[in-house]
Amino acid sequence: MNCIKDEEILTDELKQISFFNYFKYIRHLHCANFFESVQQWCKKYKTLNTKTYVDVLELLFTQFTIYSPRLLTLDLRIVIMFDNEYLKLENFILSNPKVSNWISQTKELYLEPDLIDDLKFFKIFDFCINVSKIECSLSREQFKCHELYKKRIIKFLSLQSNLEHLCFYRSDITTNINETLMKHRNSLRHLEFDDVDFKDNFFVPSFYNLKTLSFYVSSNLENVLIPLIHTPLKSLNTLIFSGNSIRFEILSELIESINRNLEVIDYHEFSYQLQDGFEVILKKLSNHCLNLKELSITISLIGSKEISLLNCLLTKCTQLKYLELLDDDRKEIKINSILLLLVVSPTSELKINGKKINNIISK
Repeated sequence: MNCIKDEEILTDELKQISFFNYFKYIRHLHCANFFESVQQWCKKYKTLNTKTYVDVLELLFTQFTIYSPRLLTLDLRIVIMFDNEYLKLENFILSNPKVSNWISQTKELYLEPDLIDDLKFFKIFDFCINVSKIECSLSREQFKCHELYKKRIIKFLSLQSNLEHLCFYRSDITTNINETLMKHRNSLRHLEFDDVDFKDNFFVPSFYNLKTLSFYVSSNLENVLIPLIHTPLKSLNTLIFSGNSIRFEILSELIESINRNLEVIDYHEFSYQLQDGFEVILKKLSNHCLNLKELSITISLIGSKEISLLNCLLTKCTQLKYLELLDDDRKEIKINSILLLLVVSPTSELKINGKKINNIISK
């Protein structure tokens, strides 16, 4: 705390002050860790009470505005706002133009709905209108304050002027969400869905500059993928599927519709159809995605048929630089025994499971 005036230090026990200005390097603020650190500091150097705790937080925020040129990331996951004394901190932030301005520069924001119980805390975000990346949950109906929180999130999303990256987790996606995001159809580049249930159609083709589309352990993906098959996006070059239940027919049509634009695919499905899915995907990629650069896929076994499919892929997808093969437990398959069976150009920079194989002679 060398940047804080002596009379502002809230304890007499600190005899030696650091000469390093930590404040000017603050770019990313993880509030849970930050608040806990302040709490531990208060416990160590003074009898803990909420007044002292909040006073220290206010003092630190003031120093941030003086020495830190800008805030890039604000992480509010696992932050509990139960105590009414936090209203003082909220009011301090809202009433202090310098602090408000410092927070308003945030480019990435992470929200945790189940632990932010004080909805009034969202007032702080009303002046954050230039956030480029947001990670949030719309919350499920069984959670407290579900509807109020959802309305606040929708309003907050509508305020943004240049939203590029959006991640929904533990959410139910309905029509009104799709309508809200229409404002960002020009700016959105990356969409992620983690533990999401698509209860209604989600028209991804509206976001015609979208580059990355990711799904993790989500359901009813047909409500997203079928519209995308019928209206493919020229800009979409990355697909990620992990732990989802997708019919191979749907995925096959999707790969074919994206065609040469697809450069990266990460597909990890866990089902009894795993091997069939591997074959379908490799055939489609070999025939339609000649600009493929990265492929990560799950396979339960590698035999002569799989070797033949891999050889075909490597022959046609000449730009492929990274190939990752994982088993059912998502562990890397030992590939030393199959490398010599692959037909690879000696000038290739391809890596399989991290191993460069440019020294393999083409058969």
